[in-house]
Formats: sequence, structure tokens, C-alpha cells
Amino acid sequence: GKTIAFHAILSTGLTNVSPNTIIKFGKVLVNEESGYNPSTGKFTAPLDGVYSFSWTYCTNKGSNAYLGGYVDGKLMARISNYAQTNHWKNTSGHLVIRLKKGNQFWVQTFEHTAQLIHEEFTFLSGYKVSGC
Repeated sequence: GKTIAFHAILSTGLTNVSPNTIIKFGKVLVNEESGYNPSTGKFTAPLDGVYSFSWTYCTNKGSNAYLGGYVDGKLMARISNYAQTNHWKNTSGHLVIRLKKGNQFWVQTFEHTAQLIHEEFTFLSGYKVSGC
């Protein structure tokens, strides 16, 4: 079958990101079958199947940053970093889920304003699991 995979890095750092904001990873390294759209931040499943998504984000001291994995507007994976005490930290999320063709996945803030998200250490990747 076709390889469906993408990897994208945050192209500019973000500050004071309101809750319910989609994170747009603008520096695309891989985008097999063009499922990921950097201008919207959304991945659209080109085929039915099981997909794996991973995201990591870098924050600084004092930050709150809740970045969830969403499918078609529903929060499916909650990842949080609250009242950070160390200077820099990476926090990661992972979701494996069955999607139908046309379903969309994205990473979005929830509950808290994210004070700072560092660009070069923040990325999103996803792929369709082979044979699923």
C-alpha cells in the first residue's frame, strides 16, 4: 500500500497562545500523500486505517501549556504541563487511533493560555500503520 506519513516542526515560536488554538507546524520535512496541511495545522486521513500521531513541545519556566490531540474537534489525548519549575522542558503526547478517510487530526491548546512554545524543539508527526 501507499506510504502515508508526515513530520512538521513549529516554524516560529509562540507566546500567549489562547485556549482552543490549533498549533500550525509550518516547517514540513516529510508529507507523503500530502495529508498534512501546514496552513491549517490539520492532517486529513487519505485512507481508512489505524494512524499513529506523536507531538512534543518545548516550554520555559513558569509556563502552563496544555496541548491536546484532537480528531474532528473532539479531544482524544490530553497532554499538560502546569506551573513549570525548570528552565526548559519538552512534553510529549501520543495517540493511536482508527480514522476513516477524510477524518482530521490536529494539536490544539485547551484549558490554559500557553505562555511560550519554543519553535525548534516543537514538532508533530504522524503515519498510517502498515497493514491496518
